[in-house]
Amino acid sequence: MPHIPHLDGLRGAIPGLVADLADELPAGLTDNRAEAFNLFSAMMFAHWSSDRDLGTLIIAALYSADSEALAEACPEQRAAMLRNLDHIITELIDIPDIDAAGLAVILAHDRVTATAPDDPELVDLLTNLAAACRRYWELTGELDILRDAVRRLRAAVDLEPDAPQLLANLGLTLSDLASCTDDLATVDEALETIERAERAEGAESADVLATLGAAFMILGRHVGDADAVGRSVRLLRGALDAPDASPIVRPQLLNNLSLGMSRLAELTGDAGLAAESVDPARQALALTSPDDPILPMRHANLAVVLKTAFESTGEVGALAEAVEEARRSVTTSSADHPARPRRLLFLARALMRLYERDIRREVIDEAVDRAQEALDTASKADGVSQAPYLLAVADALWFRYEATGDRDDLWKATELFRAVLEQAEPGGDFHYEALHHLCSILLMLADDVSVDLAIVQEAVTAAETMVSGSHPGSYDRAVGLSNSGSALYSLYRRTGDRATLTRAIQVLQQAAEANRKLLADTQLSRDNRVKQLSGLSGVLITVYQVTGDTQAIGEAVRRAREAVDLLGAGHRDHALAVGNLAACASSLAGLTGEREQVEDAALLGLATLADLPEGFHRRSWLAGSVGEAFSTLYGITRDPSHQREAVRCLRMARELASDGPSAPYWMSNLATALITDRSPVDLDEGVALLDAALERVSDEDPLRPALQVNLATALLVRGGRDAERGERLAMEAVLNGGTPARETVTLAWLAGSRAVKRGEWPRALAAFTAGVAALPRAGARALVREDQEGGLAKAQGMASMAAACALHLGEADTALELLEAGRGILLGQGLENRADVSRLRRIRPDLADRFEALRAPAGPAEIETAARIAARHGRDHDWAALLAEIRAVGGETDFLKPPDAETVPELGRHGPVVLLNATVVGCAAILATERGVSAVNLPDLHFSDVQTHATVLRDSTLNGRMDDRAISGMLEWLWETAAAPVLNALDLASPESRLWWCPTGLLTFLPIHAAGRHTRGDGTAVMDRCVSSYIPTLRSLRHLRDRPRPRAEAPRPLAVGLSDAGLKRQRAELDELRRTLGARLLHDTDATRENVLKALGSHDWIHCAGHATTDLRRPSSSGLVVHDGVVTVTDLAELDLRHGELAYLSACSTTQNAPNLADEALHITGALQLAGYRHVIGTLWPIYDEVAARVAGGFYAARPPGGGADAGWAAGALHRIVKKWRDAWPDHPSRWAAFIHVGP
Repeated sequence: MPHIPHLDGLRGAIPGLVADLADELPAGLTDNRAEAFNLFSAMMFAHWSSDRDLGTLIIAALYSADSEALAEACPEQRAAMLRNLDHIITELIDIPDIDAAGLAVILAHDRVTATAPDDPELVDLLTNLAAACRRYWELTGELDILRDAVRRLRAAVDLEPDAPQLLANLGLTLSDLASCTDDLATVDEALETIERAERAEGAESADVLATLGAAFMILGRHVGDADAVGRSVRLLRGALDAPDASPIVRPQLLNNLSLGMSRLAELTGDAGLAAESVDPARQALALTSPDDPILPMRHANLAVVLKTAFESTGEVGALAEAVEEARRSVTTSSADHPARPRRLLFLARALMRLYERDIRREVIDEAVDRAQEALDTASKADGVSQAPYLLAVADALWFRYEATGDRDDLWKATELFRAVLEQAEPGGDFHYEALHHLCSILLMLADDVSVDLAIVQEAVTAAETMVSGSHPGSYDRAVGLSNSGSALYSLYRRTGDRATLTRAIQVLQQAAEANRKLLADTQLSRDNRVKQLSGLSGVLITVYQVTGDTQAIGEAVRRAREAVDLLGAGHRDHALAVGNLAACASSLAGLTGEREQVEDAALLGLATLADLPEGFHRRSWLAGSVGEAFSTLYGITRDPSHQREAVRCLRMARELASDGPSAPYWMSNLATALITDRSPVDLDEGVALLDAALERVSDEDPLRPALQVNLATALLVRGGRDAERGERLAMEAVLNGGTPARETVTLAWLAGSRAVKRGEWPRALAAFTAGVAALPRAGARALVREDQEGGLAKAQGMASMAAACALHLGEADTALELLEAGRGILLGQGLENRADVSRLRRIRPDLADRFEALRAPAGPAEIETAARIAARHGRDHDWAALLAEIRAVGGETDFLKPPDAETVPELGRHGPVVLLNATVVGCAAILATERGVSAVNLPDLHFSDVQTHATVLRDSTLNGRMDDRAISGMLEWLWETAAAPVLNALDLASPESRLWWCPTGLLTFLPIHAAGRHTRGDGTAVMDRCVSSYIPTLRSLRHLRDRPRPRAEAPRPLAVGLSDAGLKRQRAELDELRRTLGARLLHDTDATRENVLKALGSHDWIHCAGHATTDLRRPSSSGLVVHDGVVTVTDLAELDLRHGELAYLSACSTTQNAPNLADEALHITGALQLAGYRHVIGTLWPIYDEVAARVAGGFYAARPPGGGADAGWAAGALHRIVKKWRDAWPDHPSRWAAFIHVGP
């Protein structure tokens, strides 16, 4: 027998106890000890049968086991004493008491020791000893005693190798040992032994079937093997139906069957089986008498299967009944019962689960009390791990915080989770759960920036520990990554460290992918699916907050909607899920302007809010999220009812937040909603709220810049005496590099516009200049293209206003530089990616290598992997640092800097460049010539007229009906107000003079090259005075001129037939190019996206004839229509064709752009030039099929004889053929004025 302190103590006490019993024998019985002890043992056993007092049974055992009495006894007496002792041992084994079980082990061990190896009773005695050892293990967890049980049963099996009951008992005990040790050899032996028992003769008896069923259940539950648990259920059913089944063991069989069915339902997801498992447990309980010591266990087991039934079916009634049965299991247990802590723990967990569906305060209060009682009870027991009890108290306190908002509960929970981590085995379930919950709570605490930074750092460490110790593809890995990404982002918000931000983005993307993979598992339980959906939507929200990635927020809405639908009304997390949905939908609608999803979320939020208990803490979060959704909806619909709901809900959120850490946030949002309609009363309240919110936050609070932005906006909108304060705050915010780009742009515009109204041009210039400086951040490389476009669209016109203010101050040089800095942001990034580094390579090859590695594309745009996102965000930081390092090298101080006034003479050497600028504060032309920079005021050009003509032309383009009379009038107006004053100032008179137009804003839609009075025939037109080309920016012009000119003796032309629906002359146009130029032809099914993009790489000339498509909402999606789709602006812009020379687009509207991105050259013509084509022929509006073919023919016919690939002749050739058409059709400008040349 193993040496176990408790057993050794019991054995040491027995002689003294026996001596006391002998002393108490009546006079006259002491002479025959054997007879007396046998008599009193029988009497005590009889008393035990009636009073069930454990002390009585122990006395009976001591009388029967007395060695002196057994030695004196005659054979008949000895046999009687031993029979009585064996009965007593059996009874002791059945009692769930550690002392009773210990005494049974000692007595059974002594019986085996005293029995000869050949005694036929030895098998039964070994079996009894094994049963006693197993019972003692059940009560103490002593593995050595369980191993001794296995050893005894092996010995019994050796004596009777084919006895099915012995084999079943050994298999059962081996299963217990395997479940404790995870030893594979033990698992194998257990399975082999059980299968031997099944094959043995007599295995069909009820006892054998019951034992085998229990063994299979233990093994199946331990290894998660549904087949093993299924065999257990079948065996237990067989035991119940066996002819020799005893009514005495029927309750236990029913109990085991119920547990087996419940476990099988868990493993297979069979909800019907889970519900069916409850009935056997109820039968077992009904067959158990009220005074049976096993009654608490029956209640506990029924509670377990009821809870499992709830988990499978979602039937809340089953969970409520489980709680009631768990309460009964506790109330019927004695205060010192070994299982009491576990039963209290189960009750606490069941109450927490019930609280998720029944959010009454009393439910969670009881859960906290029962969890604390379980911890207190467990702490008094020896050898009991407190980790699960500490974890339960912490979770219950966390739940209660969510109900009440009491942060004391949150702090207590934090300490308890830390205590779990100190006690739990690293890598175990309790350890991971504690890490997960601790990290979540720490992040909640970190929302209050007055909390020490160490809290955030602890959250980062906890999450990273969870990730490093988890298996790829596991739930723990997904949760750990989610927590880690959120923690790193929180740390970045507190520290501003860009390296931390990059890590956060990468981890968040990994988290999103890990959650997606788990959600792809069709066997995922409903609750786990909800957790993963909520986790994924939360991660995606953070990704959007970090990156502005609209793809992330779009998916977040879908995932949040799924979570809401799965949870259903009444669930504890339903309010949180609905609030998340409203927040996500609001963000998405703010970007897309689409109302359906945000309206649905807002209305659902209102209904959910109405159903929440008054004191429920999450009412504040939900009310605020719903208010934000209605505020966004109002921005789309302008429906006053939406505005009223927004204010009502946000006011509720602010009131419910009271003095909590979220109060300033809701105050800010309420103020924003109030100032939307600019009523004096609402503006006053909004300003007061923002002032109060600013007083509540520290200088380090990440919310502070947003509050300053909102307050500055409110003050500027309100005007009056506080306007100057608003301007001051606005300027502080725009000059603060920490203010988000979009807010900077908004404030710069407001502050600059107010200064303009007062005629304070220096102040206006400072504001608009600060706005221009924010534009690179609005279109940062870190963002996906759609988000770059969204950020820049909100700043359209900023550079033009800044330049206009500079011109009012007589600063033409500054005006030019501002237009260069604030226009073509995306174009500039593309040009930087294609910069020539040959000179840098000669000086510093290491920097050249780093530059080329950094500008290399991160991969296809449609594949937004974690690496791509992280790389994009890292590139913004790394790119700026690398440029600074390169510019510090001698001879490279101007590397990739935009042109300034000093470099203009070189650009103007080949002919003047005219930057046309039209704003509400004045219109002018900035002339960049070889003499420098100058300006021409255009007093007759008015911004309102520019708007009108651009709108008319755009609408005509979209509906395909070009009005020649309207176009002729526009061309005359352009001549008189803009072109003629410019040409006169430049003194250009020769028709062969070159001039480059660089229009800004809405002027990019107008055909300035065709301005004039064409019907007069008196030379009063631009094309009679010069050869025009267009250029989007001076930087692009310099880039094109710096590129080496082609040296090939002959071009390698490619002719692409785009979609030809309704086009009669397209094929003839292409055949003519093949005949005259030897062009390779891609047409019909050969003209696929893949083939066209691939062919561009091996041809320096390309001619595209057919249809193009324009998407004004998403300009990067515009493109050339080919056989199997569209070759988009994005596709073309990602190419880097160093050999490209000439691209001719014989298609409609290839240079048409979105009005709110007019300065970004996001059109097909611009994309091909960025891809590498130095000269591009494009169109401003739809063109006639026949005209297009004849203009193309005339263009190529003007190619110099024997000319090589160099297309320097392109501008003149187009000028001449268009002029020819003008001369023939002067009153039909729609036929010829659309054609333009873009290039050097």
